[in-house]
Amino acid sequence: MSVIGIFDLGMGQIILILLVVLLLWGAWKLPRGSQILAGLREGIRQFMQASREVAEELSNDRRMGEDEEQEAKFIGWVFLSLVVLVILIIGLAAIQR
Repeated sequence: MSVIGIFDLGMGQIILILLVVLLLWGAWKLPRGSQILAGLREGIRQFMQASREVAEELSNDRRMGEDEEQEAKFIGWVFLSLVVLVILIIGLAAIQR
C-alpha cells in the first residue's frame, strides 16, 4: 500500500503540500533539472561500468574453466594410458608364464 493510499490524499492536497514545501524550503534548495539529469547520467555510467566489470569477470572465469577442463582431459588421457599400459604388462607377464 502506498503512502498516499494510507493518508487518502487527493491530487489537490498533494499539490498544496508541494507548494508549501516549495515556499518553506525555498526554490534554491530544490534540485535543478540539470542536477537530476547529471545524477541519472552518473548512475547509468556506474551501472554500465559495473556491468562491464561483471561480464569481464565472468569471461575470465569461463576461460579459466576451459583451461581446467583441458587439464582434466589431459589428466584423464594420462590415467587411461597408464591403465592400458598396466593391462598390457600384466597380459605379457601372463603370456610368458
